[in-house]
Formats: sequence, structure tokens, C-alpha cells
Amino acid sequence: MTIAWAKGGKERACNEGVYIEVSNRKFNQKKQAQANTEQVNSKALVAQDAISDELLIQPGEDHTIIQVLSTEDVIEVIVILGKVSVLPTTGSSVNLKAGQKYSYPSQQIAPFDRQPITQSEDFKQFLDPNSWSSPSPPSQALQTDLEEKQVALGLKNSPSLSPIAQEILDAHNQCRARVGVLPLKWSPQIASKAQEWADHLSRTGEFEHRSGGGSGYGENLAAGGMSPTDLVKMWCDEQNKYDPQTGKCRGNDPFSCYHFTQVVWRQTNELGCGLASHPQWDKVLVCNYDPPGNYSGQRPY
Repeated sequence: MTIAWAKGGKERACNEGVYIEVSNRKFNQKKQAQANTEQVNSKALVAQDAISDELLIQPGEDHTIIQVLSTEDVIEVIVILGKVSVLPTTGSSVNLKAGQKYSYPSQQIAPFDRQPITQSEDFKQFLDPNSWSSPSPPSQALQTDLEEKQVALGLKNSPSLSPIAQEILDAHNQCRARVGVLPLKWSPQIASKAQEWADHLSRTGEFEHRSGGGSGYGENLAAGGMSPTDLVKMWCDEQNKYDPQTGKCRGNDPFSCYHFTQVVWRQTNELGCGLASHPQWDKVLVCNYDPPGNYSGQRPY
């Protein structure tokens, strides 16, 4: 069963909604009174917490989508988008983020590849406003919410992207697709920070990262007379310096593949880049990533 929450945290909750109950490890839907929620069959755009007699699942403030799977012995909560808190009847509360799977009653958390789900026809139909029969046509609020979820998952491009931004985003997502991780979405806010630094490098003629990681994001730099696609490709070509057996860079330079690993870092989901002319290198490209990657001891994917 796929469950989606609108963006907005506690402010989106209302007194009527759709609850998901677990009874004897079998799922049923129970609709209270008159809900302000559009649904088709087992689809539910939920405006408040999903509860069961085994688990209480509470979404974070951003767009959230989960899948709940049940057998006679195990309940699994898979986070496809956003973050949730899960409080079991017995045991401690756990916080999950996109790309993680929680199993109950073992209470184990494991990474999960979301791509087979998000690329399935059933899931794409779930996020298609035209597949929702009530109201007909779908409300503007519902259409906007579902489209924002598609953009967040990389299933639909933001309509406001410039051709250069789209080119840079596509180059990143082609690289990520080759290693089986979900696509990034473009963040105008992050792009603004990246452009600030690109403009600084253009003015000063320098070619260096922000000191002390001042951006708060992961950061890749490239410079040269190539196209934006080819500048990103330079980072992706570092894949031949990455050893998937050890999860580290090959050779004596422990950082020789770090541009590549940041591009494909599984937990990174947002990207923003800035491009500017450069007095020495023709042009300079700055890309920032959120959440940042290249954490010591962790594999990129």
C-alpha cells in the first residue's frame, strides 16, 4: 500500500482523514466521516498521521511517500520520499529517511533501492492526477501536490529550469542512473548559493572551494572551455578511479574519485549549480549538493 502526505508538517493536519489500520498483520482502510481527501481504490493522499495497532507513523514536514508491506510475520515500512518517525507498540521510536526500510518486529533499518518502485507503472499512475477520480477533474491543490512529488523524485522536470540548468541536471542524473540511484532534483535556493561562489571565482580569478565548507552543502568545481555537460562528465569519468569492492578511491590519492562519488551519493537528493566566465579557464562550474556526500566510512551507493 502506498501512502502520500502533502507538504506542511503539523499545519496540514485536519480532523477528518484516512487512517491505515493494521489488524492481525492485514491492512484495511477506514475512512472517517466526511474526509477532505481524494482517493481511488487503495490510493490515499493523507492529511494526517497513519496509525495502526502495531505502529504509529508520523511524517516530517516535507512531501512524504511511504509503502507499507505486510505478511503474517513482518511489517515493512519503506520510505520513498521525505522522512517519517515510526513508533512501534513495543520498542523505541525510530526516524527514517528516503531510501530506508524498517522491519517490524525485528526493528531493523536497512538501505533500500527506491528506483524499482518509482519507475514502476503502478507508482507513476499513483502520482498521475488524471488517475484520481474524485473530484473530477482533480482539484488544483491536488494536481500541484502530486506534480511537486514527481519533481522531487526526478520523475518530472521543474518547469522553471533554464536550458543550462536542465543540461547540468540531466548530466548528473544520467551519471546516477548508471549506478542505480535515484535522480536529483534542482533547487533554486542551492543554485543561488552556487552562483554566488561561481561569480566570486570569476571576479578573483581563483579556482578553489569555499573555505571551511561555508556553503553547508557538498561542492564540486570544474573549469574549462567545454560545455556544461562535458564539465559534469569530467566528474563522472572519475568512476574508473573508484573501487566498488572497497568503497574507496584507487591508487595513492584517497580523494581522486570524490567528484564522482558526490555526484552519485545515494543520500543526496537536491542539486544547484552556478556557471560563470573565468579569466584563466574560460568558464567555471560550481555545483552544490544537499545532503552532502563523501562521508568517511560510508559507501556512495
